[in-house]
Amino acid sequence: MLWLALIAGAGGFLIGLYLFRVQAIIAASATLIPICICIAPIMEWNLLGTAIGVLTLGTALQGGYLVGAGMTGVWSKMRAAESASVPMQRSPRVARVQSSSRV
Repeated sequence: MLWLALIAGAGGFLIGLYLFRVQAIIAASATLIPICICIAPIMEWNLLGTAIGVLTLGTALQGGYLVGAGMTGVWSKMRAAESASVPMQRSPRVARVQSSSRV
């Protein structure tokens, strides 16, 4: 069960990292239900175990999605801050137009 939760969390992280829309995470969450139903006989889960498995994997998937989306937001803010701190270099044409207007 732990490996399944880690795989679901990693999948959610990748979905969030690439900033797919919410529809992608809803579709991934919906596919977890049949996956858990198919895995239940192999893992010898009863009905309660299957329900707990669905909730656990769904929580791991959506939690991973939130972490991935948050990381993307942090990275984009860091890039914006870096580009704002670097002074813009003017092209020679802009410098020439500005110097001729001062005359």
